[in-house]
Formats: sequence, C-alpha cells, structure tokens
Amino acid sequence: MGTLLVGLALLACGATAPEAPPAPQVEDEQPENGAEDGFGESCVANNEGACVYWGRTARSLGEDYEQYLKPSCERGHGYSCLLYGEYRKEDGADASVTAPIYQRACENGAGDGCLRWADSLEGEERQKVLEKGCALQSVWSCKNAGLPTPTW
Repeated sequence: MGTLLVGLALLACGATAPEAPPAPQVEDEQPENGAEDGFGESCVANNEGACVYWGRTARSLGEDYEQYLKPSCERGHGYSCLLYGEYRKEDGADASVTAPIYQRACENGAGDGCLRWADSLEGEERQKVLEKGCALQSVWSCKNAGLPTPTW
C-alpha cells in the first residue's frame, strides 16, 4: 500500500516513473522433433502417451502428425495405431493403407482398432475380429458382432 501512495504522490507532482529496463534478448530456439516442453523428446524416448499428445497437437495445427504416431504404432502402442489410422483415413487413404494400421491397433489392445479393421474383412474372419474388439471393451465391436453389450 505504501508503494502505491508514493507512486500516486509522484504522479501528482508531475514526476514520471522510471523506465523499465529492456527485456533481455533471447534467441528463439525450438527443440528438434517438436520437443517443446520435452514431450517430443519423450516421444522419441518411447513415451507413447507423449507421442499421442504430440500427434494430436500436430494434427490440430495442420502439421506432420506421422512423425509421432507412426513410430509409436510401430513400437506396438495400440492407441497410437488407431489414431494414426484414423488420421490417414481422414486424409483420404483407402483400406489398403488403413487396414494394416488398424490390424496393428487391434493386435496391440485397441478395441476400436478391431472395429475399424473388421470393416475391411468379411465373413468368419470379420466376426472373429469383432469378437476380439468386444473382448477389448469396444462397445461397437460387440454390437456389430451381434453380442450383448457388456457392462464392464
């Protein structure tokens, strides 16, 4: 409160406040691999959650999401594969490109990856994949397989 009163008294007398020192000049240096805040580096260091985060962020900014999601998928992270497949499909890739990605998602525990993979299959093989997706808690896999929806 005392500083405020002194400042008001100076202003009343016509005095001006001293100028603030100039801000230090900092070189604008961006870490490699989208490693802002360390997440990109974490992705490179096999932190799959960081890869999903950076993949989504890159996609939302119109940047290269593949550099995060594809390696994470190749390392066996099912959700990264599912997201990678979804983005590829949205970008116009057909089933010949997306089906193997969804297969990998399914095989690595992403139930909705099984659902998407099943879209490219027929008959008994399709049914088996949907049942696997249901076992992985994909409600829509259960419904499409004609199974009762579990309550988990």
